[in-house]
Amino acid sequence: MATFLIKRLRPFLQEKYKWSPIGGSLNPLKINDFLDDGEILADSVYHAWSLLREQARELRVGDLLVSENESVYLCTYSGFEEAVWLPPAGGEEARQGGKEPGQDAAEAQMAEPRMTESGD
Repeated sequence: MATFLIKRLRPFLQEKYKWSPIGGSLNPLKINDFLDDGEILADSVYHAWSLLREQARELRVGDLLVSENESVYLCTYSGFEEAVWLPPAGGEEARQGGKEPGQDAAEAQMAEPRMTESGD
């Protein structure tokens, strides 16, 4: 059996997922859009779905199960879709060689000689 973390979609975002198209490529998800709701031991995501339903803690469209190997599964009307986390803005993933995004352009602009109004 595997342990799955249960992540609930914040209530104000449920309409968005209710009307989103089914299928497609991996769905990028923002971690801040979800609330932790414990964990469950199950053989698969569908077994976890069934166990949660028996416990009156059923998953809603937009809720997630996250496996021990950090695979993310989005609950949809037709089952589960594999999903990925969207990298945080300005996080380590966005940094290039220890610099903030756009830092090279800003440094280059500062290094350029500026012309004065008199043309000097």
